[in-house]
Amino acid sequence: MVGLVCLLVGCGADSEPGMETSAGSSSTVSTGNGSGNTPGDTADSGSSGVSGTTAAADGSTGEDDRGEGSDDSGTSGGPIELDCEGSVLADVVAGLPARSWATMPDNPSLDALEMGYSLLYWNDSATWDPGARRLQWVGGPGTCCANPAKYEMLAYEELTDTWTIEQTPFIGAGHAYDGNAMNPQTGEHFFALFNDPAVHRHVDDVWDTVPEIPFAAPTTTALTWFDALDGLVFVGAVGDVAWFDGASWTQLSLEGGAPWGTYNTFAEHSAPHDLVWVGGGNGGANINYVIDAAGQLTRGADAPLSLSNGQTLKSVDPISGRFLVGNPETSTWWEYDPAGDTWTMLDDMIDTPNMANHSVFHVPLPHCGVTLFFGHYWEQRQVWLYRHSPV
Repeated sequence: MVGLVCLLVGCGADSEPGMETSAGSSSTVSTGNGSGNTPGDTADSGSSGVSGTTAAADGSTGEDDRGEGSDDSGTSGGPIELDCEGSVLADVVAGLPARSWATMPDNPSLDALEMGYSLLYWNDSATWDPGARRLQWVGGPGTCCANPAKYEMLAYEELTDTWTIEQTPFIGAGHAYDGNAMNPQTGEHFFALFNDPAVHRHVDDVWDTVPEIPFAAPTTTALTWFDALDGLVFVGAVGDVAWFDGASWTQLSLEGGAPWGTYNTFAEHSAPHDLVWVGGGNGGANINYVIDAAGQLTRGADAPLSLSNGQTLKSVDPISGRFLVGNPETSTWWEYDPAGDTWTMLDDMIDTPNMANHSVFHVPLPHCGVTLFFGHYWEQRQVWLYRHSPV
C-alpha cells in the first residue's frame, strides 16, 4: 500500500495511479460471470446480474470448512504435508490455528537496513525460492521521492533469519507494482520494470533479459509464474496478457470479454487450483479473470472491493489455493474461491495486525502453510504471518 506521505503530497508522474472507489460492503456476494457489468463498474451484492449461490460472511455454505480433520484445500488431494522446521519463522507458526496471525520477533538485521521511506510504494507480491528458503523482492522508490531513484532487492534468508538489501542495475521512474515472479524449480527471479517491454531475469547474481512482450509495455506491470504452463504470465493493460515458455511469448485472448483496467493490475498464481488470477486496474478495478492450464480465460464474479494495486493486497493461501484480498487501511479481508466463484468476507480472523499507513508486500510459504506479509512505514518494519487453512 502507498505510504502516508505519498497519499498526502502525491508520488509524481512516474507513479500517479488514479484512485478507484472501493465498492460495496455487503458480506454476501452472488456468484456468476459478472457479464452484466462494464469495465469500471463497481460491484456489490448481486451486481453481476447473474444468479448463483451465495457465501455468508462467516463462510458457511452448509458445510464446516474449518473443522478438525477437514480437507480445506479446495482440491481432491489428501492431507497437506508440511516441511516447516529449523528456523525462527517455523517456531513462530508452529501450532498456529487457521484464520490466525502471528508476528515475527524483532530482527537486528532488518532494523539495521537503510531503506528509503518510499521503497515499497505501489507494490504487491514478493517471490519465494523454496530450494534456498529465501524471499526476494525488487522495488524502486520512484523519482517522486528519491534522487537517484535506485531499484533495490530486499531478501530474507529463512534458515539464518537474516535480511539484506542488494543493489540492482535499474535506476529511474516507477515502483515494484506486481512485477516480481520466480521459477520455483530454478530460483530464477524475473522482474518487469515500469514501462519496459523487456522482462529482466536474475540468476546467479547476474541480470539479463528475456524477449520483449508481444504488446505495448504497460505503465505498471503484473507478473507471475504459472506451474501448469511452466512459464511466466505477464498482464498488461485492458486485456493484454501473454505467457512465456522460456523461448517466446504467446498472447492469450479474452475472446470478446470485458477487459480489466489500464494500470495497477495484478497477477496471482494458485498452485492447488492450477490457475492464475488476474485483473483489477484503473477503469476496471472489480473485474477479474482466471487463466487455466490450457491458457483459457474465464471471467469471475466482480469483486466486492477494488482489486487495483495501491488499493488492496492480493495474495493466496498456499494450502487451499483460495485468494486473499485485504485493504490494510481498514483491516477488511475477503477470500475469493475460484472453484466456486464466490467471495466471502473474513470476519473471523484472530489477532489481525494493524497495517494502516504501511507499504506491504506478501508471499505464500507453501512449506509452512502460511502467507508472509512485510510492512514498512518510515523506520517501522514488521513481518506478519497468516495461516488461513487448517493443517
